[in-house]
Amino acid sequence: MPFAQKQVDFYGVVDLEGFRGEKLFFTVNGEDDFVRLCQLSESLPGNQPEQHPKLHYTAPWGWINDPNGLVCHDGKYHLYHQWNPFDIAWENMTWGHSVSRDLIHWENFSVAMQPDESGTMFSGCAVEDSKNLLGFGSGTLLFYYTASGNCSKWSEGKPAVQKLAYSTDGGATLHKLPGNSVDYIAEGNRDPKIIYYPPKQSYHMVLYLSGNDFAIFRSHDLKKWEMTQKLTLEKAWECPDLFELPVDGTEERKKWVFWSADGYYFVGRFDGEKFIPETERLCAYEDGLPYAAQTFWGIPGRVVSVSWLRIPNYGKNYTGAMAIPAEVSLVSTKEGPRISLAPVRELEQCRKEESVFLQTGRELTVAEVEENAFELRLRLDDKVRGSLVCLLPEGELFLDFEKGRGKFREKEFPVDVEKDAMARLIYDYDAAELFIIRKEGPALYLPCENPVKKLAGSVSVSPQNGCVIPEIIYDLLI
Repeated sequence: MPFAQKQVDFYGVVDLEGFRGEKLFFTVNGEDDFVRLCQLSESLPGNQPEQHPKLHYTAPWGWINDPNGLVCHDGKYHLYHQWNPFDIAWENMTWGHSVSRDLIHWENFSVAMQPDESGTMFSGCAVEDSKNLLGFGSGTLLFYYTASGNCSKWSEGKPAVQKLAYSTDGGATLHKLPGNSVDYIAEGNRDPKIIYYPPKQSYHMVLYLSGNDFAIFRSHDLKKWEMTQKLTLEKAWECPDLFELPVDGTEERKKWVFWSADGYYFVGRFDGEKFIPETERLCAYEDGLPYAAQTFWGIPGRVVSVSWLRIPNYGKNYTGAMAIPAEVSLVSTKEGPRISLAPVRELEQCRKEESVFLQTGRELTVAEVEENAFELRLRLDDKVRGSLVCLLPEGELFLDFEKGRGKFREKEFPVDVEKDAMARLIYDYDAAELFIIRKEGPALYLPCENPVKKLAGSVSVSPQNGCVIPEIIYDLLI
């Protein structure tokens, strides 16, 4: 880990619970000032003075990446994630953990799993053992994860393998089990994600292998895993997921989706052994900022996904953020079913006030914002012409309806008043998320870096070239 020499930016943390009474040894390659700065504490250090996002999850300090172990259990949503507690760059992969009751407010940050002699803690998933198959009690939470050997001094020469931890206290404490759930298969094998398949009462693990290769495993006891398929998916890699969705909400028309890290996905069939893709590689995102999305275990009736936003957070003591959890659906198009994403319905509960304006073609101040995240919604119809500039605190959204293009934070995207019904921009520290809702077909989803120093200021719209928007809605959020 790097260490401070003249100025302390933040404190990294090693969880010593379970080692009380033992002697602690550590080696410093540098000046002894580091030793004098070390402290023993009964609690984690508090949040640092930087302004964290209101809606988008960030760790209190350090680097985060892939969401892990997403599970809803006893009315609580658990978000585990990759975390480096010692730096704002990738390294020392550890699992951080936070809990929410509404998918929006996250609290009680803790250290869930730390590197050990098997390797650093790479990505994984959570499963509720409702049948008590492993004998730890009904409702035990199981965590399948990759121990990435050869990524630390203590695991030199060891391969990456899939391992298992369990929790009998609702996800607060994770106990690692000895042995491997799945032994080494190929260099890079990682990121296990497990689903339950009711027709055969079986569990299935999708696993990344290497290159563009993935594998599917089957188990009836959550212990022994049999490979049922090895498949190659062109230009797809890492963080696989597999889930079933109704097309247009119709239960009689369901399709399976095989998902990978960059928002790339394939629509097809799954029979409990093999996934058969029926499409070429598709993408759910308009831009490459989101990565490593994972869906929750235990939310009946809907598929909810969280992705990591690869935001640098310049000048802050944390790096990266999570996107607002999204509801995933399949909608019909002429080319076949396609993924559509929308913010989870729980976001509606965060609305503090709503202002609705009928736009008359003149410049309009929509709101004077304090330090709050907000959403701006623009209702569109096929009569809209000209262009519109939306002025935001330290930002601008530009929509050119004549040229069919929009722009936000140097990111361009298509607009089409014949097809688009609404533009939704959720504005927060570090990240903003834009959704273009279509009359038919999937929504356009474009998350962006939003490096604002303040949220306070004016929100206004300025029509140009005879532009008249049917309706402008401003919502004050958290």
